[in-house]
Amino acid sequence: DYKTLMLSSVFSVAPAGNGLHSFRLAEAIFFGSIPVIVDDEVTLPFCSVLDWRRFSVRIRQSQVSQLPQLLRAIPPAEVARMQTRLAEVKRKYFLFPFNTAMAILHLRVREAQRAAAKGDGGGGGGGGGGGDGG
Repeated sequence: DYKTLMLSSVFSVAPAGNGLHSFRLAEAIFFGSIPVIVDDEVTLPFCSVLDWRRFSVRIRQSQVSQLPQLLRAIPPAEVARMQTRLAEVKRKYFLFPFNTAMAILHLRVREAQRAAAKGDGGGGGGGGGGGDGG
């Protein structure tokens, strides 16, 4: 059945959805399967604090025909690291996404307050974009 297949899959394709991201992305994360994100322009959840390259694969739609070769080219040790990181990210960010979103919002407010106190004018503090959130 589908659940058994997902639980036994190392990788799961997450094509573009109709909204901000595909529900297949959430499924892959919850089933512990490394998401293969097929979208040229999708904005990923918590992208300001997560480095998605550490636990997912992202390809352009034009690369779909090469997918088996691309995935086979990832060394087993790297796949294992990605699986470990995916489990951490799932636990920390996706089990309770509202709590995560609120924590990120509070972090941004504190960054803005610190910047204002230093006299930077606030500017937004970027937050890294390639960060790892811990």
